[in-house]
Amino acid sequence: MIVMPETTNKKTKITTKTESFVVHYPDAIHYSKEQIKIFWTDDEIKVDKDVHDILTNFSEAEKHATITVLKLFTLYELKAGADYWLGRFMRTYPRPEIMRMAATFGMFELAVHKPFYNKINEALHLNTDEFYEAYIHDPLLKSRMDFIDSCVTAKDDLFSVGVFSMVEGGILYSAFAFLKHFQSKGKNKLLNVVRGINFSVRDENCLDENTLVKCVDGWKLIKDVTLNDKVLQYYESTGEFSYVNPYNLTSTKSNVSYHFIGDNYEQVVTPEHRMIIKNGEVLAKDANNNLEYRYVDDVIGAAIDSSVTKTKVLHNEKEFYCLSVDGGAFVIKYNNKTSVTGNCHSVGGAWIYRQHKKELNLSSAQLEKLENNIIEAAHKIYEHECRIIDMMWEKGDIPGISKEALKVFVASRLNLCLQNLEIRTAFEVNEEENTIATWFYDSINKYVFNDFFSGIGREYVRDWNEEDFEWKPTTDLE
Repeated sequence: MIVMPETTNKKTKITTKTESFVVHYPDAIHYSKEQIKIFWTDDEIKVDKDVHDILTNFSEAEKHATITVLKLFTLYELKAGADYWLGRFMRTYPRPEIMRMAATFGMFELAVHKPFYNKINEALHLNTDEFYEAYIHDPLLKSRMDFIDSCVTAKDDLFSVGVFSMVEGGILYSAFAFLKHFQSKGKNKLLNVVRGINFSVRDENCLDENTLVKCVDGWKLIKDVTLNDKVLQYYESTGEFSYVNPYNLTSTKSNVSYHFIGDNYEQVVTPEHRMIIKNGEVLAKDANNNLEYRYVDDVIGAAIDSSVTKTKVLHNEKEFYCLSVDGGAFVIKYNNKTSVTGNCHSVGGAWIYRQHKKELNLSSAQLEKLENNIIEAAHKIYEHECRIIDMMWEKGDIPGISKEALKVFVASRLNLCLQNLEIRTAFEVNEEENTIATWFYDSINKYVFNDFFSGIGREYVRDWNEEDFEWKPTTDLE
């Protein structure tokens, strides 16, 4: 049984209501703006072909598992939007910039994600009160929803936000992986539902292709790094270095980059890249020339370089690359200058948790109790998810994906969520058995999910300026 700690709820700046509109947490504004940039509606993607697929091309096992997943999806989105973002989260963090972020994500959950994932249910004429309330009469599904309710209503604020990040980062990714397998390994089904999951664009948080990454077997061009390589990560919270496998690789094309150069420092990055500085991180496009950047001298210790200047460069469109490691940053070399650079976009829910925890300044005993409770919750989530996966496979095997592989993937996702919370991992995962990860992350290599805990995606750019366009007569267009 999880015993909720109540000692971490003392007021700090992040949990104190204010009438001021001075922004003390700019990250919250950034997350909100980035989500709004990719605004889309559930009507933009048609699911008619998917319904035809389910009715005529799916096996009984595929149909049963898909309907089970989509039924739970609508319940998860309702809980996330109404009960969490617009409820518990807003009450816990009543500052204007954080409430703005919560309002943005709550709206997306309720007005975009929930109705989109429900479109298949409607098209199959399953959208009845009995269908949606069936979980009440199923002990397994009711246990899952009761657990999520307990996370939303938990007395301890840090426990609540930490566990809910695992609900989204673990449970939703389990569903994402199952649905996305229909567009992997030679299968070509459920195209539009998968498009809805991928309704985003390439990550713009990348480095020049000539950047070298420090690997256990030497330096390697970033474009050649694979998920099987051991790269040297820099753990931002502790300042320690260690070799780990990246958990994600990404790339993007851009015709704009920023060149940072100093006596011991040089990086060429895209505008959204996370630059590691003395007091945390900053996006490349927002960086000033007087910031102090982290670099490493022969990778033996951290130091500070205040000589760095930044130059914006316009060029022909070219490819940029990045990767993600648990520590949040990794070691690179550019023009023989070794430095530390940031992951792909940081995870929003983990940022809130870490910021709140930092302000609380917990004792060792308090922190140990909190983390033990969160780890116990991770095991509970895993236990629930394994039983639901077994339910999905009740009608038989499904070509292209196995329930054993999906369970391994869930364990790996929960480990990642814990690491993002700066908590030790809870599961032993053999990466050779994590076969879903090999195609799942590759299939989203140029995408960012439009969910808060998962990261920020961008599809549309709506703040363009007409005056920036160069207008030409039609005779010049040939």
